[in-house]
Amino acid sequence: MFRGLFHYVDKNSFIHRIDPRVKLFLLLPILLLAIASNGVVTLLFVFSFVIMLYLLARIPRYRYKAILTIGLLSSISFFLFGSFFYFGFYHYPESSITIWLWIFRPEQAESLPIVGPIILALTQGRGIVLAAEGVVWGTVTALKFLVALFSSNLMIMTSKPKEILLALNNLGVPLKLTFVAMTALRFVPVVMEEWYVTLNAQQARGLRIKKLDIKGMLRTLTNTLSTLIVNSIRRARILALAMETRAFGANAKKISYHELNMTRLDHALAIAIAIATVFIMAMILLFPYHTGYTL
Repeated sequence: MFRGLFHYVDKNSFIHRIDPRVKLFLLLPILLLAIASNGVVTLLFVFSFVIMLYLLARIPRYRYKAILTIGLLSSISFFLFGSFFYFGFYHYPESSITIWLWIFRPEQAESLPIVGPIILALTQGRGIVLAAEGVVWGTVTALKFLVALFSSNLMIMTSKPKEILLALNNLGVPLKLTFVAMTALRFVPVVMEEWYVTLNAQQARGLRIKKLDIKGMLRTLTNTLSTLIVNSIRRARILALAMETRAFGANAKKISYHELNMTRLDHALAIAIAIATVFIMAMILLFPYHTGYTL
C-alpha cells in the first residue's frame, strides 16, 4: 500500500509541465496560509485547492491510497488531541469555554490509584474536557497537517528528482544539502519496495502473518528490519563509492546536461504566486492572531 508514497508519477499533465521552481514557489503561499490561518473555512478552501491540483495532475487513484491512509490516521490523531487537550482550557482558566462533556474531573482523577496522578500532572490539575473550542482547534490542526502533507507530496509526485535537485540548486540551496535530502527521499520508496519483497519471500516459505501471535509478529518484524538495515548500509556504501569516483564535493563548477527553462506560462504563474504571497503576508501583518482575527 505504501510503495507508491513519495514516488514520481509519470504523466503528461498541466501540473507536470510546470517548471519545478514555480511549483516550489507555489508551496510558499499554501504553507503560509496553513501556518497563519486559524479559520476552518479558509483551511478547507486551501485544502480544496490542493485537491484540485491533484485532479489536474491526473494521478491514478491507486496512488492516493498511501497518502490518504497516512493523512487520515494522522489527522484523526491531531483532531482527538486538540479536542480533548485544548490549550485554552489549561493556560487560560479565566476565559469562558463551552464545555460539552467532562472526560475526567479533578475529583474523579484523585480517586484513581495510578492513572489519576498522571492525568492531574499532565493537565495541571484541571482534568480532561471536551469543549466546543477544542473541537474547532482539533479540526484546524488536522486541516493544517493535511494541507502541508498533500501539497508537499504533490510536488514530489509531479516533479522528477533531478528536476527538484536542479531547481533547489538554481534557487541557491547548497548542492550537498540538496543531494542528501533527495537521496533520503529517493530511498523511501526503494526501502518500502524491498520490505514488500522480503515479506513476500517469507510468506512464500510458509509464513502466515495472520496466524502469528505477538511474539511471532515481533520476531518477524525483527528479522525483516535487520534485513532492511543491512541492505540499506550496503546500498549507502555503494552510493558513497560512486560519489567518490565522480569527485563529488570538489570545488569545480558543476555542469548539468539538463537545464531548466521557464516558459511564458511559468513566468505568469510566478508573478501571480508572488502577488498572492505578498497579499497573504500583508493580511498576516495587519491582522495578527492576538487581535482575535483569523484568516
